[in-house]
Amino acid sequence: MSHLPGDPKQRFPHPANLEILAVLEALSSPPPTDPENIFLEIDDYELHTHPELYDCLLELSRKLPCQCFSAAFGYAILVSPGGVIFGVAGGIGYIALRLAPYMQPPDSVLDTQLNEYDSLEWGRFDMFADLDDWSKYAYEHAKQLETL
Repeated sequence: MSHLPGDPKQRFPHPANLEILAVLEALSSPPPTDPENIFLEIDDYELHTHPELYDCLLELSRKLPCQCFSAAFGYAILVSPGGVIFGVAGGIGYIALRLAPYMQPPDSVLDTQLNEYDSLEWGRFDMFADLDDWSKYAYEHAKQLETL
């Protein structure tokens, strides 16, 4: 995995990121200091994204107008050119995308488990959902949030 220097709160200081960064930080943990126990780490944190989801988010990023892939607190994320986080891959089976309030995905593509994103403007998608269009909607919404 890669190393990204600096505190994610300083690398992604846009006000729209305050809540999601607080959630990710609360769920994160630094990697073990014993080299024998370090399996996967990113961004100086234990990786909290399954490698298949990491690859899925990276592939979604390649289909967007710019390179949006990054990491924060051990989670693979998507970030707009203006620094608004709009995608997070976590755990072993979900990708969360920040969507405009009027964008309501059908239940068939959502992971409906209660989760840490429920109070935020995020849809938590099942990893097997077709996310190409939804990631583009999330990207466009993030671009609008950049100006706030």
